[in-house]
Parts: sequence; C-alpha cells; structure tokens
Amino acid sequence: MPEQFPHLFSPIKVGTMTAPNRIVETPHGIRIGRADGLPDDANIAYEVAKAKGGVGWIAHSGIYVNFPVAPGFQWTGALSPYMAASNLIDRPDFVPRFKRFVDAIHEHGSVLTQQIIFLTNTLGPSPIQSCRLIDEIPHQMSREEIRLSAQAYGVAAARVRETGMDGVEIHAAHDCVPEWFLSPLTNKRTDEYGGSVENRLRFVIEIIDAIRAAVGRDYTVGIRLNADQFREGGYDLDDMKQMATILARTGKLDFLSMDVGTYWGNPSYIQPMYYPLGAFVYTAAAIKQVVDIPVLFAGRINDVVQAEKVLADGQADLVAMVRASIADPEFPRKAREGRLDEIRKCLGCNHCIRLVVHHFVSGRCAANPMAGHELDWGQKPAPDVKKRVVVVGGGPDGMEAARVAASRGHQVTLIDKNAELGGQLLIAAKAPLREGFLDLPRYQAHQARLLGIDVRLNTEATPEMILGLKPDAVLVATGSRPRIPDIRGVNQPNVVQLRDVLEEKVQVGQRVVVACEEDHYEGVSVCDFLAARGKDVEILHHWTHVGADVERYSRSMMLFRLHSAGVKVTTSTGVKAIEGNAVVAYDTHTGEERRIEEVDTVVLAYGSQGDSWLYEALKGKVKELHIVGSAYAPRQVLEATHQGAAVGYML
Repeated sequence: MPEQFPHLFSPIKVGTMTAPNRIVETPHGIRIGRADGLPDDANIAYEVAKAKGGVGWIAHSGIYVNFPVAPGFQWTGALSPYMAASNLIDRPDFVPRFKRFVDAIHEHGSVLTQQIIFLTNTLGPSPIQSCRLIDEIPHQMSREEIRLSAQAYGVAAARVRETGMDGVEIHAAHDCVPEWFLSPLTNKRTDEYGGSVENRLRFVIEIIDAIRAAVGRDYTVGIRLNADQFREGGYDLDDMKQMATILARTGKLDFLSMDVGTYWGNPSYIQPMYYPLGAFVYTAAAIKQVVDIPVLFAGRINDVVQAEKVLADGQADLVAMVRASIADPEFPRKAREGRLDEIRKCLGCNHCIRLVVHHFVSGRCAANPMAGHELDWGQKPAPDVKKRVVVVGGGPDGMEAARVAASRGHQVTLIDKNAELGGQLLIAAKAPLREGFLDLPRYQAHQARLLGIDVRLNTEATPEMILGLKPDAVLVATGSRPRIPDIRGVNQPNVVQLRDVLEEKVQVGQRVVVACEEDHYEGVSVCDFLAARGKDVEILHHWTHVGADVERYSRSMMLFRLHSAGVKVTTSTGVKAIEGNAVVAYDTHTGEERRIEEVDTVVLAYGSQGDSWLYEALKGKVKELHIVGSAYAPRQVLEATHQGAAVGYML
C-alpha cells in the first residue's frame, strides 16, 4: 500500500461486497454509449477504463423504475428525453446485456452497483414545483400509486441482482421523487406520507422494504441523499442527520451516499470550478457521526491528496471521484505509483455535462478527449511511418495534438510565440475562481517533456521557418483573435478588448460598460474580474439572458456572483454606437434606443474569429496540412482539445 495514501488504497467491506479501495465512480449521466439504454460496447469500454485504472467501485448510472402513469400521457419538459429509459428492466436482453458489462468490470477487480432512479416532473407527493426553474406541476400521487412505485423498486432490484451486480443504490436526491417526499418544501401531504419526519420518510422506507423483499438480506443496498437542500422551506443538515439516523437504524441499508445540490439551481450537485474543492464535505462528516454504516461523500473531490485527507480526517469512509476518473481513468494507478505529475485533473469546467443537458448528445471531457473514444482512438494501431510533425500554437488544441502525435511515435516540434504554453487558458484563468483552467496546460507541458517534444517558445512561426524544418505534417493551431464589431466609435481609446482587460494590459476607468455578444463565460468573467477590483460594471447582453451556453449546473453560481458583486445585468440590449463617454444602446427586440452617459470604459466581449493566415500561407507547400481548434472556428476548450486529439490520431 502506498505510504502517501494509506487510507485511499485500503479495502472496505460495504454490505456483502468488498471494495479494493475507497475510490468510487458514482452514477453520472454522461451518456457515453447506451444508445438504446442498455450497456453496449462503447459504454462498457468507457467504464472498463476506470476499472483497469484502479477505481475500486463503479456505480452505474441510473435505470428508471416503471412508475405508474395515466394511459396516453405525453412526456414534456426538460426530463422528457430520459423517460425512454423507464422500461429497460422489462426487456428480454436486460440481463444478458448487463451481465456482459458486469463480467468485464469484475475481471479487473472492481465492484459494481446499479443506481435505481425515479426522476420525473409528472408525479410527486404534492402538486408543487420543486423549484422556480421548472414550470410544470406534478400529479399528486395516490396511496395506490405510492405502493406501486415502491414495488417497482423491488422489481428493478431483483432484475439487477440477476445480472450479477454487487448491489443497488436508491436515488433519493437531486429533485428525484423520493427527495420530494423527504422535503417539507415539496411534500405538503396531510396523510401518513406527510408532516413529520417519520411520515416524510415513509415512502423511502417502503422502497427499502420492497427492495429487501426482492433481493434478500445477502445483497448490498444503499441510498443517495442530499445532505442539505439550502432552500427556504426545505430540509437542512440537522433534519438530514435525523433522517439518516432513522434510515440507518432500520438495519436494511449498507451505505449512505451523501452529496449536496440540485439539478436546477444553486448549489449545484455538479459543482463547477466556482466552488472550492470538497466544499460540502463537512455535511458527510456530520452524517458519519450519527450512523454506523459506511458514508460515501460526493462533491468535487478531484485530487488524490485531497481525497486522502478527507478519509484520514474521518469525514467519510469513501470518496466519489467521478469527474476525476473521466479526466484520467488511470489516476488511481498513477497515484499508487507516485506519478502525481502525470495525473490529468478535472478542470471543473462542466463541459462534460453541457453536451448532455444542452444538446442531448454523449458527454465528453475537455481534459481527456479519449473519454468516449476508447473503442476507436484507444485501439488504433501505431502508424507504420514515423513523421516529422510541426505544431504551431501552444494552446490546449495544439498541445493536445502534439501530445497525441508524440505518443504515437512521431517526431514533434511545437512552436509558440508566447513565453508560456497554455494559450487562452492562461487568460481565462485570470478571472476570479477560474484558475482551475491552469491544470490542463500544466499537465500538457509535463507530457511534452516526458515525450521529448521539441518545444520552442518566444518564437514567431513563419512559412519560411516551418518549411525549413522539412516537416511531413504541419498542424496549425494559432488560435483566434478578438472579433471587432462594426460599431461607430469602436476605435476610441476608452474602448478595449476583454482579453486585454484580463491580462491587465489596459487601464480601465471606474464606470464600465461590457458590451457582450458572447454566450459563454467571457463577458461574465470580465465583469467578475472588474467588480472584484471595485469597478461599477454594467453588462449589456444581446440575448434574453447572459450565459445562454452555460449549462444549468454552473449558471446559478455564475449569476449569483454577478448579483453579489453588484454587476448590473441588462439583457436584450445591443450597442449601436460609442460617442465619447456615452454608449448608444438599443433593445434587440424593438430597436428602441437609449443613451448611457458618463461611461469611462467600454469593454468589448464579441467573441473571436479564427486566426488562419498561416494555414492559408502554407496551403500546397507541405505534404500534410491541418488546421486545428480556434484557428478553424472558435469554440470552447472541449472542442479545441478534441479536434487536436482527433488530428493527432490521424497522423
């Protein structure tokens, strides 16, 4: 056992199963594979990578219970795409498909459990919204519907046990129906299922009883709980301590999986980099003091040193490291071997879940493009011909392309005009609480050293220089430049670009207007940056809300920070002209104009456009030429690293 991590790599018995270490990949909806809802080759390969890498406990993402619904009811709202998964357990191929998955995980020594989930905005304990961000009122469940739903858990658990999985977990957090029963915010019933703590627990206990009746006592059963709702009218940590005590004393649960947060608001249970690492671990510690069964904590644990401390301090018995295992499925093995500098860390950017909740496609990882590509990139044979490869641009796209190409045996030269590798991530990391972005270039630069990449900094690439290197392939990853809008007065000295503001290359006055036509973090981050320096900031955003492309798990904290800093947010507003110290703004729907006077500085946040001149200059002059990342079309860091990796694997 590594001396540095004696707690993290010690085995633990949980019910009838023994996990080889304390690292858990808890259920998560990244949707890699499972096109028809059941494990397929892609999903199995994605999860097997974690087991191979040393994750001791794989907890598979939820399968839905067959809850009762009125005939002909049509699914609507944000949860409707998930409802197709509600009939999986009835399929004849459920057991054989899952058994193949189970065998693949067990082959590598990990234990495997399955979460069972009842997530819908159709049914609930009372006809009340779970929060203000959902406008659909659920049907109030009758006693018979409650009974049938509890029995459905038992049916699902029995099917799971047939597959050979080691246990099941009840999902009773994150706005699932069981949590709605637990919370006085959403449970206004006056019968035996509402009112007192004991009554609000009744449905959950009936679920546990139904599962035990179906699987017996010689099977591991646990529950996922939200430790504190942080909502007026909801339950708090003291309430959860009471509920956890009652649940543990039933003697029918083998573990409690604790986290904090919700699907729809703040705090998010998928905490972005705005949150400190392990911000809510104190809640698990409080629960651990009142129960005598293992307590698992989930909540932005992305570092093995941090995880070891949580365990050593007695705050939890196990740690969930989901995003850490997505970013680097081999991190447990690397930690055991003392190769901490080789661990690729989760950035906390939440791009993984952005693809799922915004675009309903499989999630990917900005730090680890291999996630979800285990069957194609991961099994691609080494090239027959080793090439001399020149990569121009040391941002995340160019660095990833260089890393992949070098790992495949090519001779790689990486050229960057700056004194430090990292590209725009170095700028993004200057905004408050965004320093997590630095973990990616730190990892990529270390890999460049290990792989022997010839890195040339402070070097302005020219076509002549590149051709003089006699490359077989050139990858142009020269990034982007700020887009300058066609606005009268845009060239005034008091009009500046947000990149220059974040790099503190320009002076900014006291009263600032941020003119924004960018739907991710750029405009928001520069507001945060300026407000932290005491500036009076107003953001004029062209759309109906800021951060339209920021996924819901991060948006609430983003908006909270703007509000707390006193930033004035004005939406549906564009800028027509800048006249001295006045901004001529207009309503993007009606065209109505207004003047904002006494503005010291206008910051432009209009996105970027690709910087592709070098690519155009090299066309037809090299054997193989590629354009990568923002030089082609500016997007986010995830798209940059993925295209860089894709081109690297093509060589």
